[in-house]
Amino acid sequence: MRFLTGTMRPEEGVFQPLDAVLLKESGVRREAVHHLDRLADGTAVAMFEVSGDPDRIMELFEEHNEAIGHQATRGDGTVLFHSHFEPTPLVDRMLDLKEEYEFAIDMPMVFTDDGRLRVTIIANDTTISEVFGAMPDSVHFEVERTGEYEAGSGRIFSLLTERQREVLRAAIDCGYYQEPRQATHADIAEAVGLTATTVGEHLRRIEATLMNEIVP
Repeated sequence: MRFLTGTMRPEEGVFQPLDAVLLKESGVRREAVHHLDRLADGTAVAMFEVSGDPDRIMELFEEHNEAIGHQATRGDGTVLFHSHFEPTPLVDRMLDLKEEYEFAIDMPMVFTDDGRLRVTIIANDTTISEVFGAMPDSVHFEVERTGEYEAGSGRIFSLLTERQREVLRAAIDCGYYQEPRQATHADIAEAVGLTATTVGEHLRRIEATLMNEIVP
């Protein structure tokens, strides 16, 4: 089995109307899509993560919410949404491709600093080539790397969001994981421009994600 990792961006820059609202809001960032699927009635369900001030994120969501139904889980500096919605034609087409070519997506799909969505497709070489060729013209897809897919190996790092990777790198650079420990949450927070409380929340999520992958 092979994988292809690349970043995608629609011509309009957004996949759903809410994306446009979040992109314009200073201090709010789309982090990752943890789940995306289509239901039998043609509607879709997704779980996605947004970072920033949770109160402001919830205000934006309530003001511009077009979902059929949703549930929000608030964290310290993040909100995780479970949403049931009518997909846009673009999202609908992407789900068509997934069903037509029967490939897997290595979740989460992570947003980059410049707003692209990083996606890893898992399939054989023929299917990957066909999927790449069938991408809608309205989507710019840039290939980053391809290779043999090895679940749970050195690619565990891809399970983290962009912000979590930034926090983890800073924690390592600051000596947080050295023995004895050389840094505090406050030191890491200063390096990445977050509060110490938010850094602590990120580290707990990072450690939970990594431990779940490496402990049998």
